Amino acid sequence: MKFRLYIFFVLLVFQGMTQDFHFSQTSQSPLLINPGCAGAFDGWERISLNQRNQWMGSNSKFTTTNFSFDGNLYKNLRKPASHIGFGIQFYNDMGGDSKFGTRNGSLTLSGILPMAPGHQISIGIQGGFGSKRGDISKLTFENQWNGTDFDPSLASGEVNSLNSFAYAEVASGIYYIYDAGKSSFSRNNESKIQLGLSGYHLNQPKLRYIQGTTDRLKRKYVFHGSIIKDILDSKWSIDAGVFQFIQGSHKETMVSTMFRYRLQEGTKQTGFYGEKVEITIKKVLK
Repeated sequence: MKFRLYIFFVLLVFQGMTQDFHFSQTSQSPLLINPGCAGAFDGWERISLNQRNQWMGSNSKFTTTNFSFDGNLYKNLRKPASHIGFGIQFYNDMGGDSKFGTRNGSLTLSGILPMAPGHQISIGIQGGFGSKRGDISKLTFENQWNGTDFDPSLASGEVNSLNSFAYAEVASGIYYIYDAGKSSFSRNNESKIQLGLSGYHLNQPKLRYIQGTTDRLKRKYVFHGSIIKDILDSKWSIDAGVFQFIQGSHKETMVSTMFRYRLQEGTKQTGFYGEKVEITIKKVLK
């Protein structure tokens, strides 16, 4: 059984103008970052659940929920060979008085190819359907001010012409892992490098908010890399990563660092890890 205590997490955001949402713990929502991540991990199945609530003290609340499950087929731990990764994902991002939001469901399939010892590459493709909706009638406008407060019964002069519409979208990505970890009688020494490049909304679906619009959802490109390294002669390790998002003219750079403390080693005889307990205390800097 392997236990880990995640002690400290630092997130730096240098540029904060991107259209798609993401979570602070970016690595915990792998299918949102790179379809090539599907099934490319130590283990057989992985479940991720993220919930974010913003501005809970205000009248306008913003809530984002994400669920994903991914696993692999035909994987052989004793004799590494090509195998298949798969994943399913749902998310709901909604907020504001108009309840404007996006819902999305997608399926992911990846091919995972072990190369030289310690090297692995995977290529994934993701397809799904999304929908956008909102209700302008729930909003108040300047001409509804009666001198004391906003009166919803006054005519706003606005036409509730915000369409609800659905669209199909496609994403793809490539993901590389270099695992130089070594197992000794006393402990497992972990050393891993991960690199990836992905693209989302590759078909640039139309955004039909109003009749006659020609706007399209901009393609989003994600460059990401991370390193996990045990500190010699200690139970501590460092997990650092960098993420670069580019969507249209908007860019965002994220750098994260997390220190981990090993409470107990995994099994040595079989090479399989049992259940692990993880506690994360994080601090976000923007």
